[in-house]
Amino acid sequence: MLNQIEACCRHGDRFGRTVIVDTAYPNAPQSFNDLFSNYFVSTQPDLILDPGPYLALFDRLEVVPGPLRGRVNGYVPRYQDRQASFVDALSGTRLSFDLKSDYPEPLLVHHDCGGGKKSLAALTRLRLHDKLADELVNRLMAIGEPYTALHVRNTDYTSEYQKKIQTISTSIRGPVFVATDDPNCVEYAQRVFGRDRVFTFTTFPAPTAQPLHRHKADDATKYIINSDSILDLLMLALARNLYLFRLNQNDIGATFSGFSLLAGYLQHSGAILDRLIGRHNPVLERCGAVKSSNRRFFKYRWQAIRLMALKLRKSRAARCIYL
Repeated sequence: MLNQIEACCRHGDRFGRTVIVDTAYPNAPQSFNDLFSNYFVSTQPDLILDPGPYLALFDRLEVVPGPLRGRVNGYVPRYQDRQASFVDALSGTRLSFDLKSDYPEPLLVHHDCGGGKKSLAALTRLRLHDKLADELVNRLMAIGEPYTALHVRNTDYTSEYQKKIQTISTSIRGPVFVATDDPNCVEYAQRVFGRDRVFTFTTFPAPTAQPLHRHKADDATKYIINSDSILDLLMLALARNLYLFRLNQNDIGATFSGFSLLAGYLQHSGAILDRLIGRHNPVLERCGAVKSSNRRFFKYRWQAIRLMALKLRKSRAARCIYL
């Protein structure tokens, strides 16, 4: 998702367009399923995270792809393996446009999936929502000292994490943070390292073979699942040592989970982490929407998180190990 947001933002930067992100589109049930603005704040005036004020306008505009005219708010996306992209279920038209070209139409629609290194660049355009920043501090304080982090994806894609955890177990000291979509992985880590050393903050729905982001849930549960995923990403990136587990053979040929790779990239991008987890929003400040007391609060929040991050990582340079 972040990769797609960044692709659109680069197009917008080049051709002078505003990007409106709709991650709560009701006809795409296996997506984020909530407004991005509930989790992040845009630090750029041409990146809008809540489409609500603009939805009524969409169906009145000329649009690319053309077959969506008059039903931008009602098309049904269908993933087509042959094109490796989403198409409009009614017309069969690919739900995108040439990201290297400009168009005379006022509205362009890009509906796609897929990760990549551009995900990291997307985070430079965002700041973590205040509520999530506070929860991040709470979770860091719960661990309280430098920790090792493990990320294991083991639902739709699987990994041989048990043998590898056994192999590295004797070399790991101190707390162990586990981010995973499989509660069995947490239980296994607790058996290996000891229950008192293992930390996880994920709320798991009823067990299934689906990854967390594909669970059907009510609004409150969606918020919890999405928040946990975002905070897990940051917790992985703030670890002293980060272990990422290779996936078993799969139908897309992925060696590592895209989430794992993004955590690894972010761990070595301290400046992006700094901006993401606490600095005040310069767009709001320029508009006069942030009072001085709030600016001090933002500054305090950023300093609190940064000091905690430095405490957790200061004993040695952060390392990312791919197993």
